[in-house]
Amino acid sequence: MIKEYQAAYAKKLDEYVSKIQIVEFDGLKAGFVHIKDLFKNDIAESVRHLPLGQKVDFLIMPVDDRESVSLRNINPNCDVSKIAQAHGGGGHFAAASFPKENLKGLKFDKNFGGN
Repeated sequence: MIKEYQAAYAKKLDEYVSKIQIVEFDGLKAGFVHIKDLFKNDIAESVRHLPLGQKVDFLIMPVDDRESVSLRNINPNCDVSKIAQAHGGGGHFAAASFPKENLKGLKFDKNFGGN
């Protein structure tokens, strides 16, 4: 039963990773994907070890089952707490969030959209 859960979790995580779109956000390159809250930490860890991790500074993840947008740094020099603060949220250097309502109306330079 545990192995089945782990396999299903890994499959869903891979699905989320495959849907990441690269966008420009606050002057930085971000990976954008809608996710479930359960996956927000593991998806960042996965991306750090993929070629995509060399292309983005952080992940911006509207959380489907919460009213927040989760941010995780990919580039170890990217302070996502500053990004979150600029949009009414907070957090720490590697992980932060801001209210989903503050995402509305923001302009993404390319490929903005939901999955």
